[in-house]
Amino acid sequence: MGTELKFSIAFHPQTDGQSERTIQTLEDMLRMCVLDFQESWETHLSLVEFAPLLGPEIVQLTSEKVRLIRERLKTAKSRQKSYADSRRRNLEFDVDSHVFVKVTPMKGHPRFEKRGKLTPRYIGPFQILEKVGPVAYRVALPPHMSQIHNVFHVSMLRGYLPDPSHVIDYHQIVLTDKLTYEEKPIQILDRQVKQLRNRQIPMVKVEWQEHYGTDATWEKEDEMQHQYPHLFPPYDLCYNINWNYGLFPQTWEDPSFANSEVERALGDNDPVDLVEISQTCGKIGQIMKVRPLAALAMLDEGELDWKIVAISLDDPRASLVNDIDDMEKHFQGTLTAVKDWFRDYKIPDGKPAKKFGLGNKAANKDYALKVITETNESWAKLVKRSVPLGEFSLV
Repeated sequence: MGTELKFSIAFHPQTDGQSERTIQTLEDMLRMCVLDFQESWETHLSLVEFAPLLGPEIVQLTSEKVRLIRERLKTAKSRQKSYADSRRRNLEFDVDSHVFVKVTPMKGHPRFEKRGKLTPRYIGPFQILEKVGPVAYRVALPPHMSQIHNVFHVSMLRGYLPDPSHVIDYHQIVLTDKLTYEEKPIQILDRQVKQLRNRQIPMVKVEWQEHYGTDATWEKEDEMQHQYPHLFPPYDLCYNINWNYGLFPQTWEDPSFANSEVERALGDNDPVDLVEISQTCGKIGQIMKVRPLAALAMLDEGELDWKIVAISLDDPRASLVNDIDDMEKHFQGTLTAVKDWFRDYKIPDGKPAKKFGLGNKAANKDYALKVITETNESWAKLVKRSVPLGEFSLV
């Protein structure tokens, strides 16, 4: 019908025209900024943000203060630069000299795309092959570090002064192409509870493998227990052993059979022992279906006492672990912990540490299955009275 309506709150009794006047004031101030500084009004919007509260004078005062602050920052920066330049010296190395390379250890598996860092350390020494540009050097790396680019910035290097009396204990570390490597925890050194305002956080002090106690860190106990369960033995539930311990039925370690692969040691006249590594503590007399993963040839007072390391098929991670190599990926340090436990468990009784055959190493899954098969055959002969019973009773 050609009617045009225009609304305004200028004379509303609760605003009394305040909004209209505020908008007009902002427009005037922005217009002055554009005329004075010859720039877009968006650049100066922050200067007039609080102008309705303090008045137009704030723009001029703010501009003067900003200019003064910039000049003083420039002076301070210049003074700091001249101070640093007078004390800076160029770090250079000679070709054929030796240097250490800085690497960064990382704690455990990444959580939420983040990894915890430890104090950087240096490995080497390595020989300098040539200088690349003004601040980089090409270094001779060993074959196991071939995946790493061998040109390093000078900040990654530290000089080495050769001395004939130095004995370098070169310990090989598996590095990534980003000069990082994964640290593994050795043991728990201490415990404490961090008290916050509304809750408590249990903490543990962890010693890391490649730092030898010099870089122990405080970690959350629940996170460490989830990633490294072997550091938290459930003594109260699993009877002073960190894992489920049992035996394979229908197996027998024949005391009359001298094993040519393990120092011709005789069997210890027992069934084959089982070490089950899942996180669930089994019950006494429980029957488990397990997947063998590794075999340890423990020598107990001259007798061969097999320890088969396995995982329960009911464990959530059982599908991920099929052989000894998978244990290091999904149960880091567990195999070493099992071996160390059986090595030392009789020391408190005044007996010496146990030894292990097969080169003091764990055998793989195929070898473990071979042990189970051979001892099962020995059991079958025993049941059929095909071998002398000796002190063994079938009653």
